[in-house]
Amino acid sequence: MTGPRTSVDPKTGLILIDSDSAGSQAMLPKVVLLRALQSVLAHEDGRDDLKTSYQSLLQEMAKDPKDVSVFSALAESELTKRTAEGNAQAIRDLQEAIRLNTNSPRDYMLLSELQYRANDLPDAVAAASTAMTKFPYLPTPYENLAICYMRLGETQKAADIVRRGLVIFPADENLILLAGKIHK
Repeated sequence: MTGPRTSVDPKTGLILIDSDSAGSQAMLPKVVLLRALQSVLAHEDGRDDLKTSYQSLLQEMAKDPKDVSVFSALAESELTKRTAEGNAQAIRDLQEAIRLNTNSPRDYMLLSELQYRANDLPDAVAAASTAMTKFPYLPTPYENLAICYMRLGETQKAADIVRRGLVIFPADENLILLAGKIHK
């Protein structure tokens, strides 16, 4: 390559800096492009030009989803509908992402929260428990699991989870608040 490409690809709205040929752009795996667009949109929400490319690519990939990133993205897309059907489909998409062994704590936490809202507490507990095991250095799984146990009336289990969380996150405000609620 003689130098980095500096023009925007009209199809994706991105600049491929490691390629100077249109042929290389065509060889870019779709899942890589999907993740790149997700990353940009996460930091620059106002990029309507990229949102259109992202949605088109996601719909194309949804026809035969094989990658965990696609299921996560489909779940996020379903949630924007703000409907019971969208939430139910998001749950199915997140379950598939987890079956494919996602490494995103967000997938587990979002699944747990959606199941909690759908009053599917056993599955919400399972998703939050798995998240706590896989991602022990994040406070949210402890918080969500404790809330699930509180709603189930299993105060002792909730207290144990909060106590475990506070060992790792002694200043976490949510865990501190939950500890106060449990001991009332």
